Amino acid sequence: MANILSKYLPNLPPLLSHLLRKARLLPAPPSTLLRPTDTLWIYDNIAYPSATSPSGWTAEFISAYFLAHSGKGVAGVIADISEKLGLSKGDAAEARIAERVQAFLDIVVEGRTVEVDFGAGQGRITLGPSQAGGVAVNIIPIPGRGYQDGEELISTAVLPAGIDEANVIATMKTRFAGKDGWAVVSGLFYSPHTPAHPGVWLGIV
Repeated sequence: MANILSKYLPNLPPLLSHLLRKARLLPAPPSTLLRPTDTLWIYDNIAYPSATSPSGWTAEFISAYFLAHSGKGVAGVIADISEKLGLSKGDAAEARIAERVQAFLDIVVEGRTVEVDFGAGQGRITLGPSQAGGVAVNIIPIPGRGYQDGEELISTAVLPAGIDEANVIATMKTRFAGKDGWAVVSGLFYSPHTPAHPGVWLGIV
């Protein structure tokens, strides 16, 4: 069955492909670089001392991948209903609601990777591939050398031509924290709820 369906995979709607993979009727997609039709989020992180890393530092990198604008239609309907119920007034408020809920409705993308220029020239790292929920978590040795406790670096994802940069979070901050005398208050991000799977809140520690 999986072999038969795989023949038609390029022509299947993204949501149907996702549902078939959840039902194990299709194999996981091969890893591919970020596409112009995708949306990417990369997250700030903490680098910690590591004896196994050439630079002496390692960090956990989290990235999330979505099919750009795939939830736009449903988001528009929700915004329209909210206006009719009196929860928002005017076109501007309706557009704002649609923009904010769309992030929770876009279809997640499995099997994506992205290259990141770490620290503006310290080296390239690859994040991914994303799992079934559209999220990738990678433990990666930090490239380069000479980092200090308390230092912060900005890294930028390498984006394909034509991607909608307005909906992409393509920069991230890495803070270097030594063995003693620091703490982190965890943040949260959402692995979105779509018709294909339940949403899950994940903590960054």
